[in-house]
Amino acid sequence: MYPVLLVDDEIMIKKSIRKMIESGHGPFVVAGEAKNGQEALELAERVSPRLIITDIRMPVMDGLQLIEEALKRWPHIEFIIVSGYNDFAYAQRALQLGAFDFLLKPIRPQEFMETLGRIQSRLVQEHKEMEERILWLKRCKSHCPQLVEAVWLLDEVNALSNWKRIFNEFTAVQIKYLAVEEIFMHLQSFLEEELALKNAEVWSLPTEGVWNWSGEWQNNDSLMETFLLELISGLRKTRNFGTNHFVRKALEYTAEHYNKHYLTLQSAAVFIGITAPYLSRCFREETGQTFIQYLTNIRMEKAKRALQDPLSKVYEVAFQVGYQEYAHFSRVFRKYTGYSPTEYRKITGNN
Repeated sequence: MYPVLLVDDEIMIKKSIRKMIESGHGPFVVAGEAKNGQEALELAERVSPRLIITDIRMPVMDGLQLIEEALKRWPHIEFIIVSGYNDFAYAQRALQLGAFDFLLKPIRPQEFMETLGRIQSRLVQEHKEMEERILWLKRCKSHCPQLVEAVWLLDEVNALSNWKRIFNEFTAVQIKYLAVEEIFMHLQSFLEEELALKNAEVWSLPTEGVWNWSGEWQNNDSLMETFLLELISGLRKTRNFGTNHFVRKALEYTAEHYNKHYLTLQSAAVFIGITAPYLSRCFREETGQTFIQYLTNIRMEKAKRALQDPLSKVYEVAFQVGYQEYAHFSRVFRKYTGYSPTEYRKITGNN
């Protein structure tokens, strides 16, 4: 079933739309109602709608603002705009923002049901594509254990050899519904996550490049080779950790207390028995990054792993990794991954 959110400041309009949806006996179910865009955004956090049917002119936040803000947070949501104003400019703007269709009030049942049917067809197709994407991503991961092991053992020859085998197999098959650059992004992410499981300090791997994966297989071949060599180089550096006793203590303290909201550079310095500025300088010199960058990396990787558990609540994950406020956690997570926690869970197939 696809959850639907109804947004209109007119109660009778919402009742009419609800009745049409329920009488259609289709895969859509009304999950909630709101009287303006702001209320709809708050409700959407709780009910995770797949479709929002909204008026344009409403108090507090209108329908166009709702579409614009909601799609920033949940780009997978479909929108139907309903309005009593036959205003071409409004319709055009709504479609430009990403609305699926624009219907005039009073809504004609036949036209409304036809629109729902077209949205249903799109959602079914998207589900099919998502399943194929997940299948290919799992296949990517199944090819990587030997590659991970070679990198972990700092074996450059075998690492490049294993990569070439994976590359040759993937280029021999045409992959639908999955962009080439997306495959490489997931390969990169998987390699880093698997290495991180072997040693907490690997979360701070210092890879220097900005990995702008291409839509062409051949362009990515040499780029992935460079990435692998940088991973191995980064591992060599992490294995030199410990030359500074204070940094080693800070790393151990962080690994044990990353899930505590009070963990800061200052608290780590107090625990070790040195000043925060001195620890900050030593930490950056030894790891190549700031204490907060290192802590954030650990928390975000832990959060990504926790979100793979479909039984865990998204807001609970925030507390599990040391954030008291979900909004703050969500902002940091989006900056780190490019997705909100809810979006990440859905694209990884764990919703």
